[in-house]
Amino acid sequence: MKNRKFEVVEENPKREPRKRAEHIGSKLWLIVPGIALAAGAWFAFAYFYTDYLWFSSLGFQTVFGTVLTAGLLSAVIFGAAAGVLTFLNLRLAARRSPEPPVIIYDADETDDEETPPRLEQIPISILLRRAALPAGAIVGLLAAFSGWNLGETFLRYFYQVPFGAADPIFGRDIAFYVFTMPALEAISGIALLVLIVNLVGAALIYLAHTRVETNKRTRKSGKIEFPTAGRTHLLSLGAALLLLVAWKTYLAMPNLLL
Repeated sequence: MKNRKFEVVEENPKREPRKRAEHIGSKLWLIVPGIALAAGAWFAFAYFYTDYLWFSSLGFQTVFGTVLTAGLLSAVIFGAAAGVLTFLNLRLAARRSPEPPVIIYDADETDDEETPPRLEQIPISILLRRAALPAGAIVGLLAAFSGWNLGETFLRYFYQVPFGAADPIFGRDIAFYVFTMPALEAISGIALLVLIVNLVGAALIYLAHTRVETNKRTRKSGKIEFPTAGRTHLLSLGAALLLLVAWKTYLAMPNLLL
């Protein structure tokens, strides 16, 4: 039999404290968010449980359930609509942008040496192309929080009762101003914010993919080529934004009666 040599490799004792520190640090990144989520869940539970006790003491548990269901439904509808629209809009902007985005450095006209053009990729454009999903999730969560507070507003709208009296100018029933107007204003307000975010996000993506021609020595920008497909996209979003502003202006007229 051949003799086999076994070598015993001793671990460096200096690495153990470092490994322990890294292990503890990795655990802290999980513990701190967990504590924050647990604290938020506890306060939310205390808030809803207090309301439930108050409604149940009066015998109106069904009313509490109806309000809670309306808040959940409005949060899901607004959050899903805003998140999906933002994701699709930014995804469309990323797909219609040229690939890859570059800056073109030209040689100085006064330079005797002939230097070929040099291309450099813009790092921020890569990040913006991947920002569609997180941006949609963030916008969806913000819209869901806004929709959660509008549950009672939409309950009043769907279960409104006419007052039997009309205003002397527009001839609308007073119930329109008490029940319908708050719901229309809430929808238009959230839609306006979502449109502004989508317009700014799409504009940033197209700007990051713009081809810029600069002088190598002076670093002065010359020819700028904005993506052609981005013009139609941004103009469409701008037109939708103006239509929404016109709708809010129309709603401002009956608001004067209040």
